[in-house]
Amino acid sequence: MADTNALAPDSYNRLRDLMAGETTGLGGKRGRGWQGPPALPAPFQYLPEVVNQTPAPSFLGSLFGATPATPVYGQATPDQRWPSLEDLSASRKYDLTYGTSVAPTLTEGAIVNRPSFEEVKKTYGKGVPLPLAPEEINSQNRDRLETSWLAANKTALGALGFDPRRISSTMDTGKRLTVGGFFTPGQDQIWTHEQKPSNVIHESLHRGINMLKEAGELPKWFRDSNEETFIRGMMLRHFGDIEVTPSLPGKDDTMVGNQAINHAKSLMNPDKGLGAQWRELKGKSFPDMLTELEMLAAERLKKIRPRGPA
Repeated sequence: MADTNALAPDSYNRLRDLMAGETTGLGGKRGRGWQGPPALPAPFQYLPEVVNQTPAPSFLGSLFGATPATPVYGQATPDQRWPSLEDLSASRKYDLTYGTSVAPTLTEGAIVNRPSFEEVKKTYGKGVPLPLAPEEINSQNRDRLETSWLAANKTALGALGFDPRRISSTMDTGKRLTVGGFFTPGQDQIWTHEQKPSNVIHESLHRGINMLKEAGELPKWFRDSNEETFIRGMMLRHFGDIEVTPSLPGKDDTMVGNQAINHAKSLMNPDKGLGAQWRELKGKSFPDMLTELEMLAAERLKKIRPRGPA
């Protein structure tokens, strides 16, 4: 079976270099006695240097004289963990948010918008501004936002679309959710329910796509594509099954979100089943399309943040 996340070394290393310069601001002056980049925490190590590698034979194989296989592309599978408390601690130790758009939102006294779920539902699908319910940020919200920022920076498209100034959130415990988050292009606003932290990354990816669209930089093949399929594929690539909602015991999985995830999964192997059909029909594999979107997002970041984060 093909490695569905493996990328050619030259493409992957180029994306890694673009992201390292733009999302961490290493290409610009940092101030505060900046002496060069520190050892970055795990969320920023998602793009390792990749070279052609020759797999070593297995332990048993070596006993029986097996030789290494033909050289193949190096494994370039992203770290699919959600940022941990250790990652958050490292971010603060090295002040990684300094000079970024997220920094003002994380300061004491910053204001965030946290409307109730009932009020948000009144605006869903209507293309109108979200209701205003400003409140001063607390330590819990600060942790959540900074962790989400770290997660967004695992993907160029997420880094492009994530902007806390455009995000409203809700935490109504005990409410039955009919929607966990949405992005309204006309208002350039994201709403997310804090019950599931990955929602804000999902919606930031939608916002990133919209930014590429407005810049006229989406590829032609995207015009007749289902955007949600690509968002689900991007989330699978960078976070694994984090979006999957467990099914009720004894019942078939009929949840729309899980069906969309399963569809994206079926496209990840370009040599088998629906993935092979997709490549034949589209002329390009689904994983390659995801990579192209990432490259375009990284280039857009480079254009709008030529001296580092903004």
